[in-house]
Amino acid sequence: WVGGTDDHEVVLHSTVAGSGAVIIGRHDALLSSMALDATGQRLVSVSSDAILKIWDVRAKRLIREVRGGETAILGAILSPDGQHVLVWSEDKTVVLIDVNSGQKVGSFDGHAARIDKVSFASHGRLILVVSNDGSASVLDGQSLQVIVGVQLPQASVVHGKFSGDGRNLIVIADDGSLYIWDLQRRALSRSISLAHFTFVDAVLNSDSSLLAAVT
Repeated sequence: WVGGTDDHEVVLHSTVAGSGAVIIGRHDALLSSMALDATGQRLVSVSSDAILKIWDVRAKRLIREVRGGETAILGAILSPDGQHVLVWSEDKTVVLIDVNSGQKVGSFDGHAARIDKVSFASHGRLILVVSNDGSASVLDGQSLQVIVGVQLPQASVVHGKFSGDGRNLIVIADDGSLYIWDLQRRALSRSISLAHFTFVDAVLNSDSSLLAAVT
């Protein structure tokens, strides 16, 4: 697993007893977030000076350093294949950066309020953006163009999750209800609310035939 220190160092911790920790690099400012890709081979770290660094975990070396915009970076995640990094900032923008070139390949600024959560579908072709304004957007994973806008009639989106096959989106609302969007039809397919329970999380299986939920 990975972590940071008060000295702005990026540290790899082994799960093997007695193996200790290895410092693979550092930032010049306080670390604010870290994320591994799906394979665990690449790591992105972000510091308070709007610098993000992408690391090769196995080789313990820096791949790329990228300077963000004029506002603070709120978070960053790597695509499932580790080839792109998605960055969202206080200026309400989401930017897609190519890891190998360090160049911006797409951007999105379609929400009027702060971006709270961003995630990839497991296949990497879709991106979910959840805003503090209570809405969400499903974006194309390459162009960052909006595919589906998610706006609930009488509730706000708290968080969402793609199904394993990326064909559906689960949304949990602030009133405890659960909604399922069919992303192929780009329409709401089902809503579920329970009289004495509130949904806090849910997941669909790989073919979206089974739903498991936590209340």
